[in-house]
Amino acid sequence: MSASAAGATSALRHPELDVLRGLAVVFMVINHAGALLLSPADATQGVLGALVFVGSFAPVLFFFATGVGAGLAGERRGAPAFWPMADKVLLLFLADAFMSLQSGAQRWWFDFFAFIGLCVLTVWLVQRTRRPVAGALVAIMVLLVLRYVLG
Repeated sequence: MSASAAGATSALRHPELDVLRGLAVVFMVINHAGALLLSPADATQGVLGALVFVGSFAPVLFFFATGVGAGLAGERRGAPAFWPMADKVLLLFLADAFMSLQSGAQRWWFDFFAFIGLCVLTVWLVQRTRRPVAGALVAIMVLLVLRYVLG
């Protein structure tokens, strides 16, 4: 690999995002372990309860890192192509269906992995607009109306 190719590859990587993703994994393990191993009282009170509570922020941190990464990718190369994004979304929906059926559910429910897939698709669509900031603001307003006015 040439020096210029190595420099281009390293410019595409953001190790800070990997750190945030790693923290999200640690938070998730702490939260799940606390919920599984501690009594309900211990999981909600004291120092251990505080750790379990902090661990509940794992999805927020993961979504933040994913969104920043998608935004940085869009800034570098323009909005990503449809098929690589569609493959990711499809895999996330299939993983969600698989997990739902593994848990003994009679039918598939829209859950965590499908929500991530929907977020990836939404970010991709917003990146494709002529005015992505305005598109994001409109999406936020629509979600707020759906949640607090209609919901």
